[in-house]
Formats: sequence, C-alpha cells, structure tokens
Amino acid sequence: MALAQEELGEGAMQAGFWFTGFGVFLFWNSFTLLGALGAQAMGDPAAWGLDAAVPALFLGIVWPKLKTSTDRLLAGGAVAMALLLTPVLPSGLPIISTALLAIIIGVVKK
Repeated sequence: MALAQEELGEGAMQAGFWFTGFGVFLFWNSFTLLGALGAQAMGDPAAWGLDAAVPALFLGIVWPKLKTSTDRLLAGGAVAMALLLTPVLPSGLPIISTALLAIIIGVVKK
C-alpha cells in the first residue's frame, strides 16, 4: 500500500504503510480470535469460498505494480507455471519455481 502512494509523496507512503500495517494487525488478530472461538458454527470453509481470499488479497497488493508489459507477462507466466506445477510437484516447490522464473526474467531483461 505504501508503494501505491508513491506519486503522492513520502508522507502518503508512510501513512499507507502504517495504516495498512495497523489494520492488518488489528483485523488479523481479531478474526483469528473469532475463528478460534466460533469456527465450528461456520461449517465448511470451502462453501464460503475462503480458499480464494488469500490469492485475491495478493492480487490486490501486486496489481498496482504491474505497469509494464514485461511485468504483466511475468505475473501471468508465474501464475500459469504455478498452476501447471501444483499437481506434479510437492507443496511449496511451484511457488519457489515462480521465484526462479522471476530471477531469470530479471537477468534477461537487463
């Protein structure tokens, strides 16, 4: 969120950082407590679509930084690579492989 405020100046970037950090801290801990106390009442989390919440949050954070076609191509390639490798590699390795893809693109781009 701080980087999204770059055009507004350093003060706005600092405010974005601190307000977002405080909000995440407050809501993360509050909802963790609520989940620990009342998770059984909710039923099946898959029925609520909560498994899509983290990727949606990550997309919202990354989206403002995808300004060039290379950035968008890299992001799309990383998504495709992770989706293709998830069924065949152990947990965690698809994400690590996308980091390697980013390093390769970064070296080639220079």
